[in-house]
Amino acid sequence: MTNQTSREGEHDENFSDLIRCLFYRDAGVRRSQKCQVLTTERRNGMKQNCWDYKKCGRQENGINVGSMGICPAYTEQKYNNNNNGINAGRYCWKVAGTLCEGKIQGTYANKLHNCIKCDFFIEVKAQEGMNFLA
Repeated sequence: MTNQTSREGEHDENFSDLIRCLFYRDAGVRRSQKCQVLTTERRNGMKQNCWDYKKCGRQENGINVGSMGICPAYTEQKYNNNNNGINAGRYCWKVAGTLCEGKIQGTYANKLHNCIKCDFFIEVKAQEGMNFLA
């Protein structure tokens, strides 16, 4: 199976999941976290941001804000809408001070070698295709 076919299958699966989520919501069934993410993305026209994907807890009111501070990707407005994200939420590799494997990272040049192996980076690159901003 090619990467393109695989991505199309994921898209179909996500769409099916979204329909299922909407059906269950209408039927009064409690929605899963995946349903909440899918319906929020669909409603906002935005895709999942790094703080949601990685569950770092460094977004506003996140569980790790007290000990690690708010993530600069969450507040960096100059990258808003890059790769269809909020602030630098889908462009976090460009921002110094983001969290990776439980450690706050340094500058773009110092952390890029880790970022290009990151599951979120790879996911965003696949989702954005030719429109991907590296």
